Amino acid sequence: MIPRKILLIQLRRLGDVLLTTPVIRTLKQNYPEAVVDFLTEPPFVGVLEGNPFLRKIHVCEKRRYGELLRAVRREGYDWTLDFMNNPRSAQISFFSGAPVRGGYDIPVWKWAYTTTIPRPPIPTYAVESKLDLLRLLGLAVPAGQLPQITLTEPEVRVAAEWCRTAGVDGSTKVVGIVPITRQSSRRWPKRYFDELMDRLRSLPGMPSLTFILFWGGPQEEIYVSELVQGKAGRLMIPSLTVKEMAYVLSRCDVVVGNDNGPMHLAVSVGTPTLGIYGPTCVGSWNPRRPPHRHLQLESLGCVGCNHNRCPYGHECMEWMSPQRVSDVVSQMLASGKPASRSA
Repeated sequence: MIPRKILLIQLRRLGDVLLTTPVIRTLKQNYPEAVVDFLTEPPFVGVLEGNPFLRKIHVCEKRRYGELLRAVRREGYDWTLDFMNNPRSAQISFFSGAPVRGGYDIPVWKWAYTTTIPRPPIPTYAVESKLDLLRLLGLAVPAGQLPQITLTEPEVRVAAEWCRTAGVDGSTKVVGIVPITRQSSRRWPKRYFDELMDRLRSLPGMPSLTFILFWGGPQEEIYVSELVQGKAGRLMIPSLTVKEMAYVLSRCDVVVGNDNGPMHLAVSVGTPTLGIYGPTCVGSWNPRRPPHRHLQLESLGCVGCNHNRCPYGHECMEWMSPQRVSDVVSQMLASGKPASRSA
């Protein structure tokens, strides 16, 4: 059966929602006449607004959960594809009444789906593991897809003005620094980011190198501001929307950071990224192909453990030297930003 109406479910996290955008595009390529809708939580609606392949964005709010269930049921979806696979998303998928309900083959909640796919046995880039569900359903899926975000001039006007007044105008190289992450175990030490920026600025031809430091919530603002104070060439972005942040990331030549949502945002606007990984599994969250690079101490037996608390001395991050990171960033700056991917 060719679907007429399809609902995609990815309730949360900036990176996870971004990594689902190739699914939207692939569905419309296979079924151009079909309607594709998306269900997510309020903080992530901005990631999807303006996407030319979406008809509607359903917003999942706890206080209006019953109303949401009824609204989804009324839509009469032919397919619901759940990429969240938690109790709430499984329940929504089941109560949608869709004849085809796709999800991952996981304990407890797989009863909600008519079509399931096992989690990848080896680390697979999240985009590909999501697209595997479409392959199982018989769709033609182009290889090598990356997340994308749609930016329009009115949405990024504030960010464009900030870049102009800050001198981020293409006259000098710009490196984005994203030192924040939800889990402290995944954070490269702050002192190392500080040393990295000093090292890069001391390189021949780089004394005018500009750094833009990105942050999210209030606690992160304090953390990042300490890296900026009293240092030449370091700028901290103001409080911006997701799309405004995406625009500023698009003005960078390279973005360096931990495993976090803004790094996926940088990928979505075509800016080369260097991800620094410790307990996170690189294969799941990094494209691992040019112009994107990553660093991880793969010689450590515990690397990629995915633990939020390190039972040892956090060696996977502590032993990743600023010198090693600086060498890779300088190579990336020398290579230049790919013209076809520039903002």
